[in-house]
Amino acid sequence: ANGYSLFNWSNQFVSKQDRVISMHRSISLGKVTTIPTNFLYYANSQGGVLHSYHLKNILNKNSETGSTYLLTLSSKDNVGIFSDCIDYLYKEKTMNIKIKRDLLLKPLSNVSGIVEKRHTLPILSNLLLEGEVGVLKFTATDLEVQISLSIQADITEPFKTTIAARKLFDITRALPEESILDIQINEPKVTVKAQKSRFNLQTLPSKDYPVMVKNEEEAISFIVAQNQLKSLLKQVDFSMAQQDIRYYLNGLLFEVDGKKINIVGTDGHRLSFTSTSLKEAKEKTQTIVPRKTILELTKLLGDDEQPTVISITKNQVTFKFNDIDLITKVIDGKFPDYHRVIPVGHSNVFDVDRVTLLSAMQRASILSNEKYRGIRMVIEENNLKLISSNSEQEQAEEEIEINYSGPGIDIGFNVTYLIDVLVNIQFDTLTFAFNDSTSSCLITIPNNNDYKYVVMPMRI
Repeated sequence: ANGYSLFNWSNQFVSKQDRVISMHRSISLGKVTTIPTNFLYYANSQGGVLHSYHLKNILNKNSETGSTYLLTLSSKDNVGIFSDCIDYLYKEKTMNIKIKRDLLLKPLSNVSGIVEKRHTLPILSNLLLEGEVGVLKFTATDLEVQISLSIQADITEPFKTTIAARKLFDITRALPEESILDIQINEPKVTVKAQKSRFNLQTLPSKDYPVMVKNEEEAISFIVAQNQLKSLLKQVDFSMAQQDIRYYLNGLLFEVDGKKINIVGTDGHRLSFTSTSLKEAKEKTQTIVPRKTILELTKLLGDDEQPTVISITKNQVTFKFNDIDLITKVIDGKFPDYHRVIPVGHSNVFDVDRVTLLSAMQRASILSNEKYRGIRMVIEENNLKLISSNSEQEQAEEEIEINYSGPGIDIGFNVTYLIDVLVNIQFDTLTFAFNDSTSSCLITIPNNNDYKYVVMPMRI
């Protein structure tokens, strides 16, 4: 009779109730308890029957139950008070982050590299943003490899959300230098503002983000300096296969053997081997790290001597350096026995200046066959001749003086395989070793047994 039912405001009530449920799901645990108890006391003291258990029921309401709670007021005069309370309770929660453009750009660049532009799971196009007091954490994954890193930021309350990685990176990169970004997180949208620019982006629920978890099993761990690991990877990564049906070739072999870490890559036509020493002896183990992980790792590693902690388990490898934590699955397969591929006893040997040979190879390759990329190496006493030709009867010829006194050899190779090793091995002099015109060529570094490159010949 004298009471005013919320059915009188049914549309408003339903939308606000839905917003509370959405808020309860999207904001981290504990944030819903910001409802002040003095509101409950105030409403009750004015004669309303807005009891605490009603509010508790609304906040804990599950979408699966489909329950509706009827709240009433005892007098018309209390409608305004009650409405104010409801408006406060259902006010949307907004998180604001202000951060410099240059501070945000680098971590976005580091994590967005593994994000696929098109994916069957839309959320994998997003990155996970996690805020803690004073820290902003970025996580990206494609279900095979995951990169996480943290930066210092002016954050006062915890939050989680996911946002389109490429779009946020492109927006940040396109903004003027020295810009300060004002990022407003208001699920299910994120607003990015800088100067007179404004961008509204959609988010997806953070609870649906497939975060990879580190294996808890005991790992074989060791430390390699960042610049050293980066150099090792560059010496072998060009030999990896790409989308080969022999899936175990689409990555690099990491082999720990006592006080040595050996890294090997091959595509079946060539093989690269590099090695370095460890401070402590470790149990022998082998694992194959996928191609995509290797390429991303090479980009992320620095050029300083800061440590990289590598941990190998049965089906996972982690690389931890600076504030970056990279987790990758491994390729389940048997890598070829590379020891059988590396030749021993090649007696026809000569040293050559790397830059001189590289320049000559690049010039000669201009007229090589575009499909087969073949080049002949005619080795004679104190002379190396490089010859290439194509289907249009064009020919290039280069000569280099070498210190060689063995038998004459006329052998053909894919010139790309030779240029690759000359570009990536940063030593002044390389040693070429041959057996005959039908056997593989072994390329090494003088007085250094830690690097070997084997390339098979081709018929020209």
